[in-house]
Amino acid sequence: MDEIRILNTEEEIKAASDPYKYRIISCFDKFGEPATVKQVADKLEEVPAKVYYHVKKLEKLGILKLVYTKDINGIIAKYYELTAKSFTISHDRKNGPLNKENFSQNEMIISNMYKISYNETVKMFKNKTNKNTLNNDMGTVTLSNIYLTKDEAKKLKDYINDFLDKNDENRNGEKEEYQFFISFIKK
Repeated sequence: MDEIRILNTEEEIKAASDPYKYRIISCFDKFGEPATVKQVADKLEEVPAKVYYHVKKLEKLGILKLVYTKDINGIIAKYYELTAKSFTISHDRKNGPLNKENFSQNEMIISNMYKISYNETVKMFKNKTNKNTLNNDMGTVTLSNIYLTKDEAKKLKDYINDFLDKNDENRNGEKEEYQFFISFIKK
């Protein structure tokens, strides 16, 4: 698996900006190891055939790859994984996706990430409210501007990324899952 993969084509960016495909990509990322379409479908509470269709599209684009197959009671299980730990959009201003023609795709990716975070947050609040378990220990929602030097901004970004990498799975079963969504942009 590569450390980072740059999405260069319009088709790759459309796939990453599609909310359903993004959920599949996120699910593979959360597994942290090769997984079958059935495992992903179960996690997403979806029909495997629907997930399989999108997995094949993502495989064709080089975002997912078939790692190995395994015979389980006469059924061949196919295990897929992401081709990179993270994906980014090309910054080639002349020919790449950040030109004016493709800017809407980038907007769509950002919008979908906000929508996913929003939907998860609202769902969690409704669930906690219905169970009467809403309390101050659940988390926080903050909108704020801060002032940093370039060096401080880089250190903060690196710190957050390192912290997320160290805590992206529940190895000993003692941790609770939190959703973390951040937009850290220089104005």
